[in-house]
Amino acid sequence: MGWGESWGAVTDWVSTTWNNASVQKVMQGAGTYCFNTVEYIFKQVGVLPATLKSMAFDPPTREVVKHIVYLAGDYALYALIPYVSDMVEEAARSSFSDDNPALLSVDTALTVGIGALSLATMAFKTRQTLKMGGRAAVIAMEGAKAFNNAITSSDKEESKDKEIIPRAEKSGKHPKKDKKKTALCQIEGCTTGKFVKSSARSQLGFWSIEGILWMLGKLPYTERVVFVFYLLHRGRYVTNMILPELCPAHQHAYLREHPEIPAAFGLTHAGLSALANYLIESNTGIPSKYYGAGIDQIMLMIQMSLAAHMKNDLPKPVAASSRLPVDPLMIYLNSLYWTVDTFGVGLKARLPEMLKGKSIVPWGLLATVGNKAWDNSASRLLRSILLPELLQDPDKLASDPVIGSHVVEVRDVVADTINTVDKVRHKYVVRAAQQTPAASAKALQALFGAPPEATRVFLKLLGNTGFMDSLSQLRRRLQEQTLGVKTEVEVDEKDTTPDLRVGKAPHESPKIKRTHPSEKGISSITVSEVVVPAKRTGRGLTLFDDSDTTQAVCKVIRSRSGNSHGFFADSSPKQISSNEVITRSKDPKGFQSSGFNQ
Repeated sequence: MGWGESWGAVTDWVSTTWNNASVQKVMQGAGTYCFNTVEYIFKQVGVLPATLKSMAFDPPTREVVKHIVYLAGDYALYALIPYVSDMVEEAARSSFSDDNPALLSVDTALTVGIGALSLATMAFKTRQTLKMGGRAAVIAMEGAKAFNNAITSSDKEESKDKEIIPRAEKSGKHPKKDKKKTALCQIEGCTTGKFVKSSARSQLGFWSIEGILWMLGKLPYTERVVFVFYLLHRGRYVTNMILPELCPAHQHAYLREHPEIPAAFGLTHAGLSALANYLIESNTGIPSKYYGAGIDQIMLMIQMSLAAHMKNDLPKPVAASSRLPVDPLMIYLNSLYWTVDTFGVGLKARLPEMLKGKSIVPWGLLATVGNKAWDNSASRLLRSILLPELLQDPDKLASDPVIGSHVVEVRDVVADTINTVDKVRHKYVVRAAQQTPAASAKALQALFGAPPEATRVFLKLLGNTGFMDSLSQLRRRLQEQTLGVKTEVEVDEKDTTPDLRVGKAPHESPKIKRTHPSEKGISSITVSEVVVPAKRTGRGLTLFDDSDTTQAVCKVIRSRSGNSHGFFADSSPKQISSNEVITRSKDPKGFQSSGFNQ
């Protein structure tokens, strides 16, 4: 085929496409899109009373609102301090005198002061940005859950009973009366592996779009284009957050089938942000460039609540979209997902082979170098300047009013998961499966539907001693951390009980240092030499926490060898070494002993 014939084929295809996409059809599609978008905007106005009611009376939603208030305080500082700094810098620069040589030293001092002020402001903004970013991420996750649960029970049942259109029904294979009223992902058989894969894909797409829009915003004459893209991007994010029952793959199909929904959410969010910026700027005179990003983040939470309350008025999910993507960001996501899936097919075949031989990456050396760089004095100084306190101290992180309640929970979940994996790898069945990972993966796929590639990789990792040792070290580090604010009280007490050894006089007990972590339900007592009671009951020793009326009784008998043996109320005799912590939970049966290092 020559050049002329090829060009003729292309022109014929373009002509046919143009004739099929007539002006009437284009106008009709655009009109339908605009009408549906406006309709969804007005539906949000209708659910505004229910949204305000849940914020006032629903406890989980009220907790989210309280966290949003903390976030608003962070953004207020983030706006005020740079604003004051800019005003001071502007006033200092206006006092420069280029004509008077006598004032040269004054101008030099002002220049140095302005530079120091700029560096201090930059460090503050970095610390505050990291702090606000962590809090905003946590609020977004807990907010989506609270807003979805704030719907009334009747609305929940109605939402659960929505009719779902499986892929088979879209092709007309089943009659309409056979439609099942259950979750779409259950109908389509979405496995955990598919959910994890599509979640990774979705996160990659979200953050890559964030980066692209950020770079586009740096170019001249792109403000309006970037604004429209951000509008659609924010609307898509809100829609995904209110559809947790769908896997990310079906969320993507839903957004492609109903592009008017993210457009409506994005327009409403942009309107709320613009209104808040106008009210603040008109009443304070502070330009919105100092707090616009904070208002945008806070209004995103409000928009998420509005969207969750109108969830039952949204169209039902679909297994696959029949509409062509017209949004440039949606076209980009489709291309990105196709690339990731294509790369994943090759990775599935190569990853087991890569895990067989010795790794070419010196992981041990990299870890050693990283730890030395992290513990370097210059690195510690830089972290103390740029990182907020909650990222420097685990106790500060656990006591944070927004993040703290989730830190202990996540710590426990990670530690329990690692502990479960460590127990599983010692079972004889798992050891046998590690000898033939390929056959074991096929068997698990036939029995439970587990993806064979993931199963083979998991079995390989279970047999990797270095990897499992690293996991065990991580679990021990997590379990050793007592997250929370500690207060210490020293108590002087005299031990008047005679020593059981022959010829020994009564001795004076050492000081007791009681450590009360704020972690819920845990209290501990640290003793410097041997277990000494906080209260005497005859020969017995009563260890107690002043904040709890429940008492843990431990009788101690000192043998001739000088060791101490504790007889706990609910267990057999247990030897207690010196320098030890007796830890108990508020459950009377929850006594526990663990070593203590001075």
